[in-house]
Amino acid sequence: MGIDTTHTLILGCGPLAYHLIAVLQERRHQIKVVGPSAACIDHPIVNLGIEFIPYSGILMDDLQNAKIGDAELFLALSGDDNMNTMAAQIAAQIFNVANVICHIEDSSKREVYEQLGIRIVSSTDSVSKTILDSVEIQT
Repeated sequence: MGIDTTHTLILGCGPLAYHLIAVLQERRHQIKVVGPSAACIDHPIVNLGIEFIPYSGILMDDLQNAKIGDAELFLALSGDDNMNTMAAQIAAQIFNVANVICHIEDSSKREVYEQLGIRIVSSTDSVSKTILDSVEIQT
């Protein structure tokens, strides 16, 4: 019996993506990363045996070059909220990727994006909650 793998496509190659790649590989994900050449080529992710697709400047082309239609999980983790939300919409609505998660920094836009049907994760919300929980413990 073969080992099942999950085909995962990640947009962006910053610290969050790098951390998740290591964990997802342990969980048998086959990972491709779309990102800017300058940021990703010298990044340690290239040593993790993942396929890297450099940005061409045209998001739809980049996602198609990465074979987004084969992805079972798409993580939009670039440093650009607008790019992440656009990519998440493309993944979910055009390519019918079953599991799409979009990271945003500006949590004030969360409600708008969620109304568009995008599953949002905000590090600003998570860090704020952690800080407030710590403050409550201290007082």
